[in-house]
Amino acid sequence: GSEEINTSNEGNGSRRRLPVLPSSSRRSSSTTQLMNNPPPQRSNIDYGQIQMTILYDNKQLNVTLWSAENLQGIESSTGYSLPKPYATVRLCVFGRNRIFTTEVDSGNQHPVWSANHVFTNVEENDFMASELEIMVWNYSNSQNHECLGKLVLESASLLNVNNQVQWYPLQNPNGYGRYDTHQSVQNKQSQQQQQISIHTDDYSSVRQDQSSMDLAYQTRQSYHQREPYSFQEFIPPVSSVQSSYT
Repeated sequence: GSEEINTSNEGNGSRRRLPVLPSSSRRSSSTTQLMNNPPPQRSNIDYGQIQMTILYDNKQLNVTLWSAENLQGIESSTGYSLPKPYATVRLCVFGRNRIFTTEVDSGNQHPVWSANHVFTNVEENDFMASELEIMVWNYSNSQNHECLGKLVLESASLLNVNNQVQWYPLQNPNGYGRYDTHQSVQNKQSQQQQQISIHTDDYSSVRQDQSSMDLAYQTRQSYHQREPYSFQEFIPPVSSVQSSYT
């Protein structure tokens, strides 16, 4: 399949009220303070957690990567160092990949990205049969950036958390990374909101009526009868990452 890579968070469109953006000067606890939505406890979670908001409506998939917590350190011959984390989000629709990347945070196990992107022209049937893959990487001067953790979500299962600030546990980067959104995760919605500029047309809240859920079930059943899509590891080139590092 083909891949489209987008590293820009700028574009034209309307403004929509979304959870308050954490301060760019945040060090360790501002996400917890500003968003009132602490991550799960560290126990039994080896690869950290990632905080996202996902909204699908009117053929548009709006993904906001807010932050991550408790990422792994980078092992070296002299011990461990802090990672320089960034994330990639890949929408996989029948072998066609659409990708965007966040900026690189400074050496930090608790990065804040506040990165928003809208995948446009996503038909409902395609959305119901697609998967969303999120991978957190350590930026380095080499082409082989180390993957710190990954997460694979069936898009149809995201309807039950539509437009909520949500923490997800990152999975083993060497595994498939699938996560069931019906599992118990903390999902308090932010009490503070402010407008941020996103490149999308105006849209309204998605309707989660019975017919929509029926369509999700039927489409997912049809999808699983198809030959499964084989994910290829995506190692983003240095030129695709927004960073001041040299």
